[in-house]
Amino acid sequence: MDAPAVAVSSDGKTIAAAWMDMRAGANNRDVQWTVGAGGRFPPEAPVHDQTQGIQGHPSLVADGAGLVWCAWEDARGGPNAQRIYAAESRTRKNIPVSSDSEGKAGYPSLAAAAGLVAVAYEAGPNVAVRILSGK
Repeated sequence: MDAPAVAVSSDGKTIAAAWMDMRAGANNRDVQWTVGAGGRFPPEAPVHDQTQGIQGHPSLVADGAGLVWCAWEDARGGPNAQRIYAAESRTRKNIPVSSDSEGKAGYPSLAAAAGLVAVAYEAGPNVAVRILSGK
């Protein structure tokens, strides 16, 4: 396990954890997460919906609606096509965040406030910011 992340909802009822799971080896790592309430956590599950490539460096945040968001590096397109993806805890649908034109993307960082959820990440030699939810 490596690169843990944690998020707690503003009312304290929801707690989430995510991490890079390397039980199958560093070259076969993925991102696992669990979102719990009432002091109980369901079994961990992969945040990503594709098994090819490696995933890593998760970031978590809880929004004002009680959803937990996770953003992570995802190399499902190959090691030179690493992109940022995100998902929220209700639908768990994987959302592509970065684009091929930005180059290799990494190290996402999530924030939430005033009804917005945003992610910042390295995009090639630059830093990019995207609004994931809200206004």
